[in-house]
Amino acid sequence: MNQFIRPVQITAEAHLIQSFWNEHGAPVGVHMNTMVLASRQPVVFDTGVPADRQGWLDAVSTVVDPDDVRWNVLSHDDHDHTGSLEAAVEHFPNATVVASWWMTERLVGSIELDPRRMSWVVSGDSLDIGDRTLVFQRPPIYDSPATRAVFDPSTGLFWAGDLGAALGPEAVVHADEMPADELAASFVVAHGWISPWIALVDDAKHQAEVTRIADLGITTWAQTHGPVYEGAHIDRAIELLRAVPRGPVVPQPGQAGLDAIVASMLVAA
Repeated sequence: MNQFIRPVQITAEAHLIQSFWNEHGAPVGVHMNTMVLASRQPVVFDTGVPADRQGWLDAVSTVVDPDDVRWNVLSHDDHDHTGSLEAAVEHFPNATVVASWWMTERLVGSIELDPRRMSWVVSGDSLDIGDRTLVFQRPPIYDSPATRAVFDPSTGLFWAGDLGAALGPEAVVHADEMPADELAASFVVAHGWISPWIALVDDAKHQAEVTRIADLGITTWAQTHGPVYEGAHIDRAIELLRAVPRGPVVPQPGQAGLDAIVASMLVAA
C-alpha cells in the first residue's frame, strides 16, 4: 500500500521525490525514491513505480517546470526505476532519456523508446548538463547488470540507484533519523537480497570497487530504497558495503512469509 509521495529538498539544488510503500500498515516498508536536480539543464533521475505515476509527475512538476527538464537519467531498467518512463517522455517533451544499449534491449517488449530521444551512457562515461558534468560509474553491488550510479563532482551529490538500500519507517528522510543498529542490519540484509551473488566475489576485488566509490568525494548520497546519507553516515555506509560479502546470508522470505501476508489480509478483511 502506497503511503505518500512528496518532494523533499536535500541540497540547495536537489529534491528527493520520496514515495513510501508498505504492507497493511506495517511499521517499516520500502522507499521508492527518485530525484530532481535543478541544474542549468534540469535532470530527473529515474521514474518510480507505475502505481505512483500521476502522483510522481505532480511531485516532480512542483520542483521543476516539465518543459525545462532536459535529461531523464535512468540508473537501471528495473520496473521501480522505469515505471513512469513512457509518461515522463510525454510529460517532459524536451528531455533526453539517458540510458544504455543494454537497458534498451532489456526493455524491448515492455517499453519502446524513440532512439531520437535517447542518449546511451555507460559506466565510465560522463554527461555535460550545461553548468557541470555528471560522471557515471558502476556501483560495487547491483541487481541489474545495466546499473550505473551518477556522481556530480561539482557538489559531491551521488545518485546511487539501489546502492545504500535499507528498509525503514516512512518518516525517514536522512540516515540520522534511524537507530544506527537498525539501519546497519537492514542495510546488510537489503544488499544481500539485491545481489545474492556478492558472497561469491573475490574480496580484494570487491574492496577495490568500494574504495573507488569512497574516493569520489561524496557529500550527499541519495538512493531509491532508503535514507539519504551525509557526513559520518557516508563513511558508515562505505564500511557496511565493505562488510556485505562477509556478512550472514539472509534467505529471502519463502512460503511462510507468503502465508503470513495472506493471513494478515484475511484479518484486515
